[in-house]
Formats: sequence, structure tokens, C-alpha cells
Amino acid sequence: MATYQKPSFETFAAYAKLAGIENTKMLRDIYNAAGAYFADQVDPGDILDLMATSDTAPDSYKQYLANFEAVKQAQPLITTVKQWNEARKEYRTVLKNFQLDDLATNENADKFLSGGVSAVEAYDRVKYAYDSILNADDQLKAQLKQYFPNLEPKELVKTVLGVGRTVEELQKDVERAGIQAGAVQAGLTATNVDALQRAGVSREQAAAGFSNIKQGLQSVGAAAARAGTSVEGLQQELESEQFLGMASQRRKKLAAREQAALTGQSGTMTGSLSRHISGSF
Repeated sequence: MATYQKPSFETFAAYAKLAGIENTKMLRDIYNAAGAYFADQVDPGDILDLMATSDTAPDSYKQYLANFEAVKQAQPLITTVKQWNEARKEYRTVLKNFQLDDLATNENADKFLSGGVSAVEAYDRVKYAYDSILNADDQLKAQLKQYFPNLEPKELVKTVLGVGRTVEELQKDVERAGIQAGAVQAGLTATNVDALQRAGVSREQAAAGFSNIKQGLQSVGAAAARAGTSVEGLQQELESEQFLGMASQRRKKLAAREQAALTGQSGTMTGSLSRHISGSF
């Protein structure tokens, strides 16, 4: 019967290299502290994971593993030291592909992984940030700053890789900014961007719709002035009518009042009040 021989340090180090660890001094510390496992004839490839939870792990290895548990809790598919280092490498590769070498560190990879963002998700978010935010026109960028205060590439990427910043959420922010850009194009500021975004109003629809609303504010506002009534909240009403299909009762009442008071001109006035804000998208 063959006698078991403890694997050499070189053999153990070769397995460790496959797991992404090449720090010779730390590996020597682990090798020396793993005597009990070797005595039990444990496969050298399993030593790193066993020592990760062992009370006998050397301090150098404990420091190395400082972020390992947090990453495992946030990333259920990462259960071994090898998988952890592979995920870190993927992260570094993603960031380097976007010329973000300063961010491509293990520390940043651990930070984003611990936040629940996998390397695949990171790629999708960063690509979306470049395509739809950094490459936006100046008018849209002016509105995007409400959601992304710093549009410098490195700072923007830090933001989009934060907790809760899924591609879907990033897209919603870009859509909101597009609605505001469309309103600004018409010389207005949207009063209920979230509702319009949920309704699927595009930037182009917003620009056309707010142009109608601007005319409506003038015509309905003039009718309100003649009637001596308030115009408070009028724009929000006209937005709901234009984009959400909710008829403005104030416009209807003012049109009816003008028709009754100016029977000779009622058709023209009523048509004017209705025409400027007719229909929704």
C-alpha cells in the first residue's frame, strides 16, 4: 500500500495560481498552517477554501479574504476563492475595455460585486451609460444632470454601478430627462415628469405636446383672465389632457362660459380653446 506524501509547496502553489493567487509569501503561510488538512489527505485544490473558514488561517490570508464573505452573500453563484477571483478578473476586463483602467482594481470589483452587481450586469450598465448618456446631445445632457450630477466618464460609471441602478432604472432616468428636454424646447418645464414617463411619452412627443400646451396656456389663460378666475395648476391640467387623456374641466367650463357670453363669436372662441390642446398621444 502506497504511503501518503504531503504535496510539495510547489504543487500547492500551482493549484493556488489556478485560483488566481500568486502571492508566494502568503501561500507559504497558508501551506505551513494547513498541516492538519494535509494530514487528512485533502486535495491541494481544496485547501484555499477550507482555510478560508479555518481558525488556523494565517493573518495574511484573513486580510486577503476581507471582502470575500460580503461578495459571497451578494453573489450566490460565487462560492469558492477561485470563482471570486475569476469574477474580479471579469470586472477588471470590463472596465479596461471602456478605458477605465483607474477603476479596474480588485477593491472596486469587490465593492461593486458586494453591491449585487455582477460583471455581466456591469458591462450592460456601463455600455448603456456610454451609448445613451455620455453620447447624448447637449440639450439632453443639461437635463440628465438632474439624475447624474457628474457626467465625467469615471464618475458616471461609479454612479451607474451603484446599488439599484439597473439598466431599466437608468433608462427611466434618460426618458425623464428626454421629457424635460422636450418641454424646454417649447419654453416650458414639465410639472409631472414621472407620470409622463410611465405613460411612455417620448422626447419627440413631449416637444410636440408641450408646444400645444404653450398655446393652450395662452388661450385658456386669456379666457380665465376675462372670467376673473385663477390659472393656478393650469399647466398640469393641460399636461394631463395632452398626454394622459384626462380632459381639462377648467378649459371646458371656460369655453362654455365664453360661448354663452359671446354668442356671436362663440364658435370661434370655443374652437380656439379646444384646438390648442386637442387630443392626447
